[in-house]
Amino acid sequence: MVTTDRRYITVMVVLVVAATAAYMGWSSRRSSDDVTVGRQAVNIVVDGLNQTQFVLREHRGKVVVVVFMTTWCPACSNQIEVLKRLREEVKDVVIASIDVDVNLQPSALEEWVAGKGFNWFIGHSPEAALTYEVSFVPTVIVIDKKGIIQYRGGPTSLDRLRLLVQQFQ
Repeated sequence: MVTTDRRYITVMVVLVVAATAAYMGWSSRRSSDDVTVGRQAVNIVVDGLNQTQFVLREHRGKVVVVVFMTTWCPACSNQIEVLKRLREEVKDVVIASIDVDVNLQPSALEEWVAGKGFNWFIGHSPEAALTYEVSFVPTVIVIDKKGIIQYRGGPTSLDRLRLLVQQFQ
């Protein structure tokens, strides 16, 4: 049964990414920017809840953790719990959760967030996922104070995130 659930989640993630790519015309253009570890992070601008906005370049000088996610992904919900604990333990870190589901309605994101205890930026941007060539969720990216991508991976434990943030502060 667990294998079936994992297959279903994998298929759904692939479908969402494929739909996003088709919707945005990704097949005809790929990002010319390199979004891999060791490279300068590409600036993204994401509209968030409560009329907030996340502009990556404005956070230069701080360690930034960006998590690309969806509201329907169990691993993403687990990652949100990790981010809550990270936020409690490490105050001087910028966290941004970015939903990448092309079918998500803004009101659905607001409903999903309600009562979850977010105290960091959350927004919605399939475009940002394309910029960062996100192929699975959650995708966790850690950017150092100089704006260099230092980590890119899937679900990441609290211990690993804590060490990464401390290492690059």
